[in-house]
Amino acid sequence: MNLFFSKNIGDFSGINRLNFEYAWETRIATGGIIEPGIQAYSEPGAIGHFASLSGQDHRVGPQLFGVLHQLGPGSLKFNAGVLFGLTPAAPRQTFRWQAEYAVHF
Repeated sequence: MNLFFSKNIGDFSGINRLNFEYAWETRIATGGIIEPGIQAYSEPGAIGHFASLSGQDHRVGPQLFGVLHQLGPGSLKFNAGVLFGLTPAAPRQTFRWQAEYAVHF
C-alpha cells in the first residue's frame, strides 16, 4: 500500500489544503512468469474536507503481473488489467498497464 499526501505551495497555489490518495496492490505468488493479482486506487480529497463518498474516485480491479529476468543487463517488469469504478465520480472502466526495465548493478 502506498499513501500519498500532496500540498500545493506558492503564490498561485489556490486553496492550500493537504490532499490524500492511496494505491494498493496484492498478488498471488505462483512462482511463474505471470502472477494474478488485484489493484485499488482512491482519491478521497483534502484531509478534513473529503468529498462525499459519491464524489470520491475509487477504482479496483484484476491485474496480471510479470517479470522477465536476464533480459540483457536487467529485468523487465510489467502489469496490466482493468479497474472498475466503485463510485459515481470514478470512470466505469479504466484500462491500466505499466512496464519497467530495471538494470542490475
